[in-house]
Amino acid sequence: EYMIEKLAVEGRIQPLTNNEKLSNYLEDYNNNISPFIKERLKTLKIDEGKYKEENLSLYDFMVGYMWGTMGWVYNTDNVSIDDVRNWYSPFKNSKLNGKITIKDSVRDSYIVGLAMVYEEELRSATDNQSITEILNRTDKASIDKVGNKLSSLKSKLYGFEVDSGKNDIVLGRIDAYVAWSGDAAYAIDVAAGEVEDEDGSILEGDAIRNLSYYIPDEGSNIWFDGFVMPSGSKNYEAVYKFLEFILWDYSSPIKELATEHLKSISHIVKDQILAQFDGYDESVKEYLSEILSTCEKEDKIFDILINQFVKNPSKIPIYAGYLSKYGDQRALPFLMTQIEREDIDYADFEELRFAIEVLGGEYNKIRDFNKDKTYKKIKTRTKEKH
Repeated sequence: EYMIEKLAVEGRIQPLTNNEKLSNYLEDYNNNISPFIKERLKTLKIDEGKYKEENLSLYDFMVGYMWGTMGWVYNTDNVSIDDVRNWYSPFKNSKLNGKITIKDSVRDSYIVGLAMVYEEELRSATDNQSITEILNRTDKASIDKVGNKLSSLKSKLYGFEVDSGKNDIVLGRIDAYVAWSGDAAYAIDVAAGEVEDEDGSILEGDAIRNLSYYIPDEGSNIWFDGFVMPSGSKNYEAVYKFLEFILWDYSSPIKELATEHLKSISHIVKDQILAQFDGYDESVKEYLSEILSTCEKEDKIFDILINQFVKNPSKIPIYAGYLSKYGDQRALPFLMTQIEREDIDYADFEELRFAIEVLGGEYNKIRDFNKDKTYKKIKTRTKEKH
């Protein structure tokens, strides 16, 4: 997004929002983009250069493609979560000397330095506006402090990198590195042997390693990638077709990938999900409920999961699974009520009984499912095996 801002100021790209040829497409985009991301992009005003008098923001110049965060990727075999809770934490562990890398990027490493210098102030910040102000300080005193802090870390580093960190940690050369969330997800999957090469073979390091990703408690920056249209471009039909191809709704696979990513940072996105949960339709609430089921216990999350479980009888197995994962025994009476239904089918019964047992309960009542199609299929297959 910083390069898009620079290109807009220099007049090298043109606004998309006032383009009649793209207006119909952008209407759908405007309705579907995350309200949070939309708000963030609209706060980045283009108040210099060619468009300074047109009251435009970064949102007017780009169609969002990806967004993410920055944090620590670490080898859980050698690094504890306490070693990455703060930006400076890994450097306090002498065993990690020479096993850490940070970004060879002024913007990203400067933010890490700011978080170290103003660690106490960030911890005491009570709102996002205060955190944003601290992590955007560029006064001379802050620049000098950050420069001194980063210089003092050089002897503890394996090196600086932009793209090699994900390979270095998979191959065991390092145990922790500052990473963008997209690279973090890739490194974690490669280390676990879950990424295929172009020939279909599994990409692996010298050994399978357990990697994880953590955003330090002081906070981090959010990055955005997007598509822009260069000044002078006139083939609007091609632009539309390209954007339609890239950003088309790929439904479940994309949503499932996004859910898995957000589950890994559920402690970061929880408050935003809770604030906006009621505004989404039921299909989205299902994914959001899965993310919330991985959070620490609090009444508001419990109420949402129970409400979704009760009002979606056709999705009992899904929401029973979320309740068992969440681990709050207060769900047991609700599970018991559903499992006692006379019209319950065998599949739902088994899912409910499993959830009850996970939460420490028991259900030993004998039920007759001889007329249930699923039950009869399972019994038939069992007989065939014997």
